[in-house]
Amino acid sequence: MEIKTISTETADKAYLTEEGFKALDCTESELFTIKAGCNEVKVNLYRLNQSTNSIVDPGVQLYLPKITCKHLNLPESLALTALVDRPKKTIKIGPLLGYLITRNKRLRIPPFTTQRPMLQLFSKIAREYGVISFAFAPQDIDWPNRKINGYIATPLPDGNVLWRKDTFPFPDVVYNRILNRSSERKDLITETVKNLQKVPGLHHFNPRFLNKWETHTILSRNPGMVEYLPQTALLRNFSDITEFLNKYGRVYIKPINGSLGANIIKLEKVPAGFQFQYRRKRKNLSGIWPDRLALQTELTKLLGRRLYVVQQGLDLLTYQGRVFDVRVLLQKNGSGRWTTAATVARVASENSIFPNIAAGGTAIPIEKLWESFTFGDWKTSETRQKLLDLGSNVHKTLEEELGDFAELGLDVGISKTGHVWLIEVNSKPSRKVFPKNQPHLKVQSIINIIDYARYLSGFSYPQNNTGDYYESNLYTD
Repeated sequence: MEIKTISTETADKAYLTEEGFKALDCTESELFTIKAGCNEVKVNLYRLNQSTNSIVDPGVQLYLPKITCKHLNLPESLALTALVDRPKKTIKIGPLLGYLITRNKRLRIPPFTTQRPMLQLFSKIAREYGVISFAFAPQDIDWPNRKINGYIATPLPDGNVLWRKDTFPFPDVVYNRILNRSSERKDLITETVKNLQKVPGLHHFNPRFLNKWETHTILSRNPGMVEYLPQTALLRNFSDITEFLNKYGRVYIKPINGSLGANIIKLEKVPAGFQFQYRRKRKNLSGIWPDRLALQTELTKLLGRRLYVVQQGLDLLTYQGRVFDVRVLLQKNGSGRWTTAATVARVASENSIFPNIAAGGTAIPIEKLWESFTFGDWKTSETRQKLLDLGSNVHKTLEEELGDFAELGLDVGISKTGHVWLIEVNSKPSRKVFPKNQPHLKVQSIINIIDYARYLSGFSYPQNNTGDYYESNLYTD
């Protein structure tokens, strides 16, 4: 079905071609509700004829008055998809997906975020899948008028992309792309997220970062998870560190709200004292504190007032003498089901304890790493099956207590005895983690989010041709 706009002053009428009346099996002046995102208007459907419009193209077409598009806060020139629910007399335009971001004041090019290249790829794939997507910051929301003054990526003939400002309704789905915890804690962001979650009909997933201690506490209540979790405690005093060192010989001290390997400290008991490693201002620092007094003095300076956990050090496999972990990306798909979207290895740079890509680590295919240990085929390995079982346990447990997520990144360590350890869970996993020779993994990770947005908004791809829904491509001009 093709949507066109017409210049009439009547917002309560819309016009169908003869083919449109047959497709919808409706009668003259029948009342339908037209929805766009969370906005809707009621219109009577009439036949389009030469007196209404001078040129009538063949095919199934719906003609909307421009004033109706305005009431819906819907831009007039977009590629759209319509979903018609005949029993409910509803025509749903969309789906609409909004990317919630924060503005970077130093940037002068819309949408004013360092995520611009990634959002352009998201927008390109969304267009290919019939999804209208746009970026917006909290300041762009007009709450009283239920509209958003967001930015949409428009491809240009020369291959470049223009981010154009336009007005949109509250979308069907909001994908939370707030990039860091400091932004997330700001009052404006907190209030925006809370209010978005109250909007009827709007789905908002991955609304927050995870807290390491909260995550550990929730997961440890699941008996099936205990074997995967390193011993972890909330750091309350210096004796917690010495107790862990005495018991395990090696410990990690991690900020409960940290990410990208920042502010993590590794400690190990050695004959000369306490060996330390940590990362500050993109530099890896290491050395030895000779005694407990030096240990306590230096740690007091480093830790400051942040909240930390202390975690058991693990005897893990290394790859070519380097630290590595396994990133398991879990995502929901177009059926609303969780799937293991990707499994890759992250290998730390030489003499570093941080496999994070942001800390200088390198992503490599898990199959290549696994072959180097002569453990056989990764796809048929017992370890891979353990990771699948672990992922299933993690998403079920977290969603039961924390609400709706669409993707989770699991960081997993593998011990020299083959034991699988869950090191960390991320609710906003980076897309820089994919190996350069596996670009399809990155693309598929975006397709999964787009498909899930379609699912949430009721635009899932039909399994067959039965049912009450009629789906087709729509265009406005």
